[in-house]
Amino acid sequence: MNADTQHLFDQTILFIAGYGTVVFIFSLFLTAPFGKFYTNNWSWSIKVPGKPGWLFFESIPWIVYPLSFFAQTDTPSTPALLLLFLWQAHYLHRSLIYTYFAPSMAPMSLLITVGGAVVFNVANGFVNGTAAALTDEKRLFEWQFWIGVIVFAVGMSINVSADYHLFSLRQQKADGDKPKQRYFIPRKGMFVYVSAANYFGEILEWAGYAIASGNIAPCFCSSQWRISFLADYLNTDVSSVTQFIEDFNNSYEHKHKAFEDNFWATKMNLAGCSSDELTRTKNELDAFLGDAQMLSKVQTLLQRPDLSVEEAKTLRIFERTFKCYIITDADGVRMREDLNRLEAKLAEHRRAFKLGYFHPDSNVFVEASSVQLRSIMRTSDNEALRKACWDGMRSIGPFIAPEFVEIVKLRNKLARSLGFECFYDMKVTAAEGFGKKTLFPILEKLLARAKDIQNKALETLAKEKGADALKGWNRGFALAGDLSALQDPYFPFETAVNAWARSFAALGITYAGATMRLDLCDRKGKYSNGFCHWPQPAWVSTTKGWVPSQANFTSLATPGQVGSGHTALVTLMHEGGHAAHFANVTQPSPLFSQERAPTSIPYAENQSMFLDSLVGDAAWLARYAVSKDGKVMPWDLIEREIRSLHPYKVFDLTAMLAVPFYEQRLYEMPEDKLTVAALIELADQVELEVQGGLSGRPLLAVPHPLTDESAAYYHGYVLADMAVHQTRKHFIKKYGYLVDNPEIGKDLKNIYWQPGNSRMFLDLVHEMTGSELSGDAWIEMLEQDVDALVAEEKKEYEEAIAKGPKYGTKDSVDLDMRVILVHGDEVISDSSALKGGLTEACEKFEQWIGVNFHGQK
Repeated sequence: MNADTQHLFDQTILFIAGYGTVVFIFSLFLTAPFGKFYTNNWSWSIKVPGKPGWLFFESIPWIVYPLSFFAQTDTPSTPALLLLFLWQAHYLHRSLIYTYFAPSMAPMSLLITVGGAVVFNVANGFVNGTAAALTDEKRLFEWQFWIGVIVFAVGMSINVSADYHLFSLRQQKADGDKPKQRYFIPRKGMFVYVSAANYFGEILEWAGYAIASGNIAPCFCSSQWRISFLADYLNTDVSSVTQFIEDFNNSYEHKHKAFEDNFWATKMNLAGCSSDELTRTKNELDAFLGDAQMLSKVQTLLQRPDLSVEEAKTLRIFERTFKCYIITDADGVRMREDLNRLEAKLAEHRRAFKLGYFHPDSNVFVEASSVQLRSIMRTSDNEALRKACWDGMRSIGPFIAPEFVEIVKLRNKLARSLGFECFYDMKVTAAEGFGKKTLFPILEKLLARAKDIQNKALETLAKEKGADALKGWNRGFALAGDLSALQDPYFPFETAVNAWARSFAALGITYAGATMRLDLCDRKGKYSNGFCHWPQPAWVSTTKGWVPSQANFTSLATPGQVGSGHTALVTLMHEGGHAAHFANVTQPSPLFSQERAPTSIPYAENQSMFLDSLVGDAAWLARYAVSKDGKVMPWDLIEREIRSLHPYKVFDLTAMLAVPFYEQRLYEMPEDKLTVAALIELADQVELEVQGGLSGRPLLAVPHPLTDESAAYYHGYVLADMAVHQTRKHFIKKYGYLVDNPEIGKDLKNIYWQPGNSRMFLDLVHEMTGSELSGDAWIEMLEQDVDALVAEEKKEYEEAIAKGPKYGTKDSVDLDMRVILVHGDEVISDSSALKGGLTEACEKFEQWIGVNFHGQK
C-alpha cells in the first residue's frame, strides 16, 4: 500500500468510526425514517420505493470491495480470495437475492436512509477490500482464520434463515390467510432467544470476518454500522411495542384463567375446590394488575410518536386497567389481600350454611336453597308455608352479618387510603369513569319518577288482594298466584336449552368459536345466583390470531318444581346474552373483553338484560313457550299475565334500586355506628323506604354485595335497564319487530359488542339509539295503558303463531360454539363430541333430566 493510499485508508477508518458513533447516538433518541416510521417525523424528506433503494445501496459494497481489492494486488493470496468470497457471498445475496424474495419493502428516505447508506458502503467497501488484499498466504494455516470463517458461516446462516422467516410471516399478512391478524411476532429459530435474530446473525458474520482477516480496525468499522443500526432498532423496533403488548396479554390471560378456574370451582362447589387457592390466585391477579412499574412502562410507551392506532388503543386500556387496581402503599396491598381472604372465607361459610325453613305443619326443618324458597313463596297457596320460607330467607342476614360488617369496614379503609370518599365511590369510579356523586342523582331522579307509580300499584294491590298481599311473603304470590302453575307446562325445564339456542340462532347471534360450560340445576353448596364468567376472554393475538372465548355460566333451578323451567330459560337468555357479547369482542387484548373494571357494569348488563327481556314478549312466547306435547301457550294465559303483572312491573324497578341505595348508605355509615345490628336494621329500612315494604328477597339475601367482583355493582342493572328499554324502543322504530329478527343480532354485534370496553357505555347507547341515555322509555312502559298493551301484544302473538319459529325443535342450529352441559363435576353432554352437535347435546340433556329428576329410565 503506497503512502497516499495508506493516508486515505487511515482517514476513512477514522471517518467510519466517527460516523458510526454519531449514528449510534442519533438512533437512540430519534426514530429512523423507514417503514411505518417514515411519515411521522420525516415527511419533509423525499422518499424512494423500498426495493429499488435497497438494491442500489446494497450493491455498492460488492462493486467497491473488489475494485479496492484488485487495486492493491494482481496476485492475491488464497486467504485473501476466501475473504473476497465471503464478502461477495454476503452482499450479492443481500442486494440481489434478498430483494427478489422480499414480499415488500417500505419506502425509504432518499437523504437519510439511502444517502447515508451510500456514504457508508463506499467507505466500508474501500477499507475492507484494501485490507483484505494484503492478507499473507501464511494466514491460511492459522487456526484463527478458520474459526473466523466458521463464525461467519454460522452468522450468515442465522441472518438468512431469520430474514426468510420474517418473509414468510409478511407473506401470510399479504395473502390474507389470517385477516384478523395484523401483526406477527417471529417465534422460530434464533428468534426464540433474541428479538432481532437477523441483526444478531449479521453482527456475528462480521465478527467472524474480523477474526478470519486479522484486520480488526476496518472490520470493526463494518460491524459498528450494524451495531449502530441495532441501536436504531432498539429505539424504533416495530416489534418492541407489539412484543410488550403480546407478552402482557399472555401473562394476563394465564393469571386471569387461573383465578377464574378457582372461582368456578368454589362457586359450583366442585370436588377439590379450595378457598385458599381462590385467595392465592386472586392475590396474584391483583398483584399483576397492581404493578406500578408496569404502569410506568405503559405510560412511557404511550409517549412514542410512532405508535399505530391499534398499539395506542391497547396501551390505553392497559393504563386504564392498571389505574383501577394499583395500590402503591404497602398497607393498602395488605388490606386488599386481607379482603380477598375474608371474602373467600365468607363465601365458604355461606356455602356451608344450612338454609331452609321449618315446615308449619310438623316444625321439621327442611333444607332448601334460596331459589327454592323464593319459588315456594311465589307459587304455594299455603300462606304459613310462604311465611316459613320468608323467615328462612331472612335468616341469611344474621348469619353473614358478623363477617360482612368487617369486610365493609376494611373495604372503606382501603378506599379512603386511596383518596376516595368510600368503597362505593371507588368501585363506581373505576368501572364507569364517574363517581358516586354523579351516579346517585340519576338513580334518585328515576326513583322519584317511579314512586308515584309504585304508590298507586301498592294501593291497587291492597284493594284487589287485601292488605296482607303487601307482606313480604305474600306479594309474589299475590301477583302470580296460580298463574305460574298454569304457565309452567309451557316452560319445560329440560327443553330450556333448546329453546334458548333456537331463539338466539333466529336473532342471528353466533359465538365466534367459543366454548360454553352450562351448570343449570340447583344443588347443595352451589352459589345462589346465576352468573356468567370467562376463564378465557376473546381477543385477537398478534401471534395466535383469533382467540375464542371460554364461558362458564350457571342458573339455579330444581327440575319439576313450579317455575323452574321459566327460571332456567330467563337465566339462559340473560347469561347467554353476556356470553354472546363477550364472545364477539374483537380487540387486540383480553382486557377489552373481561368483565371487571374498567368494563362498565351497565354496558355489560345491557346486553344480557335486553335479550332476557324478550321472554316477556307475546311474540316470543308464541314461538318458544311450548309444552312437551307441542302445545303453544294460549293467548288467554298471556293476557292474564299482562293484566296481572303490568300494573306492578314498577316493583321490579324499585327492588333493583334498593340494592345500590342500601350499599350507598352502608358505606357512608360512620365506622363507629357500623355494627351487626345496624347493618341488618339498615337493610329493612331501605326496603321500607324504596320498595314500600319488606321484600320477598331480603337485601341481605342478595349475594352481590358479599364479593369484590359484584359489590357496589347493582346500579349497573338499573342503568342497563334504562338502556334496554331505550334500545327496544329504537329497534321497534327501526325494524318494526324484535323476536326472530336477525338484523338485531347484527346491530348488537357491530355496535355494542365488538368494541368491548374500548368505548364508553353512554357513547355506545347514543350511537345505537341516537339519543342520550335516559329513563324515559322505561317510565313510558310502566305508564302504558293495560288495554292498549293487551291489544298490541295480541296482534304480535297472532302474527307469531301464523309464522312460527324460524327453527323447529328438531332443526339443527349452528351458534358457532361448543356447548358442554354439566352438573357439578359430571359432564352430561358435549356438543363437540356428538354428530348432531348442539341439537343432540340438548336431547341428551333432556334425557338426563328425565332420569335424574323425573324417575324416567
